[in-house]
Amino acid sequence: MRILAIESAGRQAQVGLYENADRIAESCLQDAAPDPGGRRIPNGPGESSSRQLIPQIQSLLSEANWTIGEIELICLAIGPGSFTGLRIGLVTAKTLCYASGAHLIAVPTLQAIARQTCGQMQLDTGSRINVVVNAHRQQLFCSRYTVGRENLLEGGGEVAVVDTDLWLREVEPGEILTGSGLRRLGARLPERTSGSLAPEACWSPTPAMLAEVGRERAAEGKFDDLWTVQPQYCRPSYAEI
Repeated sequence: MRILAIESAGRQAQVGLYENADRIAESCLQDAAPDPGGRRIPNGPGESSSRQLIPQIQSLLSEANWTIGEIELICLAIGPGSFTGLRIGLVTAKTLCYASGAHLIAVPTLQAIARQTCGQMQLDTGSRINVVVNAHRQQLFCSRYTVGRENLLEGGGEVAVVDTDLWLREVEPGEILTGSGLRRLGARLPERTSGSLAPEACWSPTPAMLAEVGRERAAEGKFDDLWTVQPQYCRPSYAEI
């Protein structure tokens, strides 16, 4: 199965091409370290998803010598995250699905981060994961998961919007903390979280993780409906308030 994965929930869009479990090519920021496992295509610093997403995809397809018609599955992060990035990612994915006949699978952003953290840290069954992403306005998007058998996640899925101060007070000892929201917390993290931070490489979903989740769901025939799937904003935008 040939897969295109799109991550546009964050500030900088990322895309990747995969054939079954094999990585074919990925895009990355210009200053990222080279990855011997697959080709990496640099992007100009500071470009927004709207400017770089389609060129990224075109470059990857050219490098892989694939056509868009050969893509069988498109996976993308569906949120929460950047309102603009999520809209652009989903419109792009829907358009390409319509053009190619590919199936679509939308992966919740916080779930992908939790899966990534679980795999990279090789967490034991029963480990608790607390995922946070910046929601602005002194708030965080938060979701909690427990590691089950065979590294499958249990619980979670519900995303709460919480005040940062409240989240800091309610962090439980022993929880693994992960997610891009940690970047803004820094010294504000309580002492009881010492040693509980996941490596920063786990904090944002990668195209590879989106493709992994997509393969699993595709094997079960659990595709999203192209016409009804919507970004998971989890709250109104500034313009709607």
